[in-house]
Amino acid sequence: MVPRSEDEQRRIQAAFTRYEAAQLGGDRQELSTSRLRLTQLLEQSGWTVPGEVREQMRRDEKVLRRLAEPDAVIDLLRAPSHRFPVP
Repeated sequence: MVPRSEDEQRRIQAAFTRYEAAQLGGDRQELSTSRLRLTQLLEQSGWTVPGEVREQMRRDEKVLRRLAEPDAVIDLLRAPSHRFPVP
């Protein structure tokens, strides 16, 4: 892996901080956006993305596309049919 520049390190650290805050905040769009941005920055810096992370990136992209649709919020709030809703 190529050593990261200070600017690149700052961008990754800022993305990680945003991701951590999104985890605590509970907003699905912010969580997906920040996680996707962090993994993209890491990939651009030379990180080899594991298959599981690549799948999560695809899921995040799907969530963000669906949130951009007018009726997406209602659809995303529905509980999956294979699980009971969490109270």
